[in-house]
Amino acid sequence: MNKILLTVALLLLMANVSAQPKGNNSPEIFMGEWKGILTWVRQDKEKKEFSMRLMVAKIDSANHFSWTIEYGDGSSDTRPYTLKPVDASKGYWVIDEHNGIVLDNYMLENCLQGSFTVMGKTITNSFCVENGQLKVEFFAMNMAEKKTSGKGTTESPVVDSYQMTGYQYGWLSKVN
Repeated sequence: MNKILLTVALLLLMANVSAQPKGNNSPEIFMGEWKGILTWVRQDKEKKEFSMRLMVAKIDSANHFSWTIEYGDGSSDTRPYTLKPVDASKGYWVIDEHNGIVLDNYMLENCLQGSFTVMGKTITNSFCVENGQLKVEFFAMNMAEKKTSGKGTTESPVVDSYQMTGYQYGWLSKVN
């Protein structure tokens, strides 16, 4: 059973690396204003809920989009980013934070997804349009808490796993 699961996982990984993205590779599906509640779950902490807004608009003919995230009521935490194409035909985009930080993201079907590491924590983000709503997820991992298993053979390759430290999730509805 473990061999079958590992084989399936490796095949999916290889297919994902070699395949061209399918579906909608344009962030135009995100255009407009989205609003909802994000839930934050962390180890040994109380669950928190807070409002989130995402505002996306095309800003020029170079296919750049404003990508503004607001957390909390009253817009106390506003993050004005720009989403820019690197190779849109392959679904490769970046989020420019306008402070020297540029994050790789990829359009896969109706999702924009990326992963980055900051101050020892790796965060994977996912924004997916599903049935007219926007599903937002952030997964946080502690890369320093790596566990290695496997025998280093074809049947049992070396595999690293990491401590999950937090998860944020929510559904946003389109306001306009």
